[in-house]
Amino acid sequence: MHYSNLTSSSSSSSSTTTSTTTSLSHKNNIQKSTVWEFFRVTPNKLVCKKCNSQLSKTSSVTTLRRHLKQIHSVVAPKIQRTLHQYCNDPHNSIDQRKRDDAVINWIICDLQSINVVEKEEWRTMISAFDPRYRFHGRTTIHDHGFKIKSNKYKYKYYNK
Repeated sequence: MHYSNLTSSSSSSSSTTTSTTTSLSHKNNIQKSTVWEFFRVTPNKLVCKKCNSQLSKTSSVTTLRRHLKQIHSVVAPKIQRTLHQYCNDPHNSIDQRKRDDAVINWIICDLQSINVVEKEEWRTMISAFDPRYRFHGRTTIHDHGFKIKSNKYKYKYYNK
């Protein structure tokens, strides 16, 4: 469920929306952050498993990390997903390269900003067309030959 769906509900009160958003936020973060192994979620609060300190249910992951570091000298490792982890069954390197070249050609020929490859709407569209496509950031696209292809197209179009 998206946050926008929670806040757009006109029939629910704002306090219900806030508590639902908070609980969903913590529910999602439990899966995403390593700090949650040190805290127990109760209906009204978060409880540290090491010292039984009670923290607000709305405490951020950063606040929980700070508690672990300052009180217990524990540094919970951060987990960061790479762009490649969003694809479960990627193309082989040759097929991926063909698709990357097509993306680069489209960016150049359509005069798009190279930043388009990092936009959520673009990724949603590409995923709909090809769920196996591995996304790259703008620097990787640039390093894959954007400069070379860009200069080739400039020469082709300006020297007719």
